[in-house]
Amino acid sequence: MVRKVKENVVYSEEFREVVLQAYPDSPKIKELLDANAHFLGRYLDDGCCHSSMLSVPIDKIIAAKETGKQLEFVDVLYEMASRQKLCLLAYKMWGDQWYED
Repeated sequence: MVRKVKENVVYSEEFREVVLQAYPDSPKIKELLDANAHFLGRYLDDGCCHSSMLSVPIDKIIAAKETGKQLEFVDVLYEMASRQKLCLLAYKMWGDQWYED
């Protein structure tokens, strides 16, 4: 399927906020965002896990239980999941910014 690309795309403020929250420490993403670059989509695609699942090493799970740091570990997992959700949202929003359909 060939998608119809919008012309003269300027990223919305809402989209910019989501991207900057999802990737606060990426100068390359900020550069592409500021340039309203189509190639930003490639970075956003690479940065998100499309499976909606996180991968956690089993040794970290075992270590959290053995050291009694399960609650801290859950907090870390929550932060990881929240960030991935923002990354997924940023990629979805990018498509809405660039394509008609």
